[in-house]
Amino acid sequence: FSNPHLTNVTFTNNSAGVRGGAIFSNWGDPVLQNVIFTGNTALLYGGGMFGNDSNAILTDVTFTSNTAGYSGGGFHNSNSNPQLVGVLFDSNSAVYGGGGMYNNNAAAPVITQCVFQANTATLKGGGIYNGAASPVITNSRFGGHISEGKGGAIYSWQGAPRAEGGDFGGN
Repeated sequence: FSNPHLTNVTFTNNSAGVRGGAIFSNWGDPVLQNVIFTGNTALLYGGGMFGNDSNAILTDVTFTSNTAGYSGGGFHNSNSNPQLVGVLFDSNSAVYGGGGMYNNNAAAPVITQCVFQANTATLKGGGIYNGAASPVITNSRFGGHISEGKGGAIYSWQGAPRAEGGDFGGN
């Protein structure tokens, strides 16, 4: 039950045995502004950040070159409704799904004016994986993602994702 406010902070080369290479938020609502996550790793979930029942607010945050052994190379989001504005997901990777971002368990993130580029997932969702999740994506760009399985830019299973505006070229 922690609600930290972080501004102008950089998380570099951190690691976690299971979840949240740099930040693990469970039942908290962190507010992050001008925060950088780079080169962080998690054995399973959320190379940069892991949120569960956590309605984070991220503004002008960068996730670059973070890695998860299973899902959410940049950000793993479960049963949460975070708000992301001006967030960059660049060159993050996950083995299963959601190289940039992984959403599941009724997650409903609001993603506005974000950029997802060059993220990779071996199986599903190079940019974003949605499993029973319903993100609203507005005026965001997706490009250069790789998934050897399904969904270069976005993979969705169940849920009701919605995209308005934006660019989905080159995936």
